[in-house]
Amino acid sequence: MEKSQTLSATVSVGTEQRLDQFLACALPQLSRTRVKSLMQQGQVYHQEIPLFDPNLRVQEGETYSVVIPALVPCILTPKAMKLTIYYEDEHLLVLEKPAGLVVHPGAGFHEETLVQGLLAHCGDRLSGISGVQKPGLVHRLDKDTSGIMVVAKTDEAHRNLVEQFSQRTLKKIYWAFVHRYPSPPMGRVETLIGRHPGHRQKMMAFPLEPSSSLGLRTSSFRGRLAITTYRTLMASPKEEMPASLLVCQLHTGRTHQIRLHCAFLGHPVLGDALYGHGASRQDHGRQALHAKRLEFAHPCTQEWMAFESPLPEDLSKLYQELFKQEVPPSAKK
Repeated sequence: MEKSQTLSATVSVGTEQRLDQFLACALPQLSRTRVKSLMQQGQVYHQEIPLFDPNLRVQEGETYSVVIPALVPCILTPKAMKLTIYYEDEHLLVLEKPAGLVVHPGAGFHEETLVQGLLAHCGDRLSGISGVQKPGLVHRLDKDTSGIMVVAKTDEAHRNLVEQFSQRTLKKIYWAFVHRYPSPPMGRVETLIGRHPGHRQKMMAFPLEPSSSLGLRTSSFRGRLAITTYRTLMASPKEEMPASLLVCQLHTGRTHQIRLHCAFLGHPVLGDALYGHGASRQDHGRQALHAKRLEFAHPCTQEWMAFESPLPEDLSKLYQELFKQEVPPSAKK
């Protein structure tokens, strides 16, 4: 889309929806998240009056207009890099992100990024759903977390995959090497997660209060509901190096969620300098966290797709060191 575009929708008989819900249904090319973002930018109108409240109830016969600004050009320079791709078609690709590679740069960041490699690989065939031309990103992994990711090539695929994330139908499984042995060995962690007030690079996890079950607020802390389930897959027999391997499933997608929830349990991820509280092994070089498995419905064919990532060399060595055995064959596929 090279120029701005204006879309319109008229409320039919018997509709009493919220404005963001109505527009997302009436204009299927826009997700509710995108509608809310456009409202915040003052791009949604009724009778030339901008509307900013997504909770506004629509009225029968009213017509609403949505202005979609032209895409912001991507200022990143494509950079050819070796990408490990497990699957690719005209709608999406599934790939391996190695540890140490940043997915997308932040302010003042000048190292090479995965997005630059994707731009070199895909050219102009990445989605621009967020208003920035050709990002393609549906989700991210921390710089020092390895593992599997899905990238959208079209806006339609992007919207569908984001919806699967928000509806929690997309399945994300991580392997986390943690300090000591969780008790109980399996369970469910529910907290609020929000930005740390004194450390811009950190997040914080707080227990839920009865009045905060929707993730709105607890005391003076503001956060969003975060849910992780876990089970212990392996436990180290070495007394001098008590550690466990957890299989963690994300049911929400908050920043640093697994690292925070492991630390919240009192079993921080090995090598996690940010949330380890001095208890995790810092000599490993990075947090021992790997995005192991990803399952989702193909956004166009609805075929259920499942992909599994093998442990990288550094985590395979850590596995053998801790548990005195080779990595199971299923982890090498």
